[in-house]
Amino acid sequence: MAGLLTSTLTSGIVDPTNIAMVMLLFGIMILIAIAVYIYISFAYMRLGERVKLKSPGLAWIPGFGPAIIAYKSSKMSARPWWMLLWAFVAFFVGMIFLLLGKLIASASTALYIVGGIILVAAAILAIYYSVHNYIWSWKLFKKVGRAGWWALIPLFSLPFILIGLIPGAYTISIIIEYAIYLWFMVMVGIAAWGNPKKG
Repeated sequence: MAGLLTSTLTSGIVDPTNIAMVMLLFGIMILIAIAVYIYISFAYMRLGERVKLKSPGLAWIPGFGPAIIAYKSSKMSARPWWMLLWAFVAFFVGMIFLLLGKLIASASTALYIVGGIILVAAAILAIYYSVHNYIWSWKLFKKVGRAGWWALIPLFSLPFILIGLIPGAYTISIIIEYAIYLWFMVMVGIAAWGNPKKG
């Protein structure tokens, strides 16, 4: 898709075939994203029902629904949610400092340093939240009679994200990453609708 768009833009000639292909691929991607959202929301709503949460419908909150279900089922501290909020705030503040560094030449170095430090803090806070998210998910899978390590399946894609930076390895790394996410979705479905394991 990126290649089609790039060739259309760099050639200076608008090729209707390329534009149509890009639009078609973009439409397919949107449909897949909607299908994944609906599937994951239904699955986590079912998981919420299985652990007897009062509001399993929270699973439908875009982006955060599954994490909310996992958090509520774990009955752990809400502190990581505050860390995530501060991570967003720090990210935007850090980006403002970097932008100011680009605009104000006389103080650019100092602004870049401050902006960089704030962005590092944002990353640390986001990692803190992510670690807790995996802990919540681990506990959720255990509560429905499944292996807790299922929550860690998305982490298996991390090496392939790095491999994708190697010239020529991008396509295969993307295919493997999507296969890992598909594997995770299947396991979430099994946890949601399958019969829990005995003992």
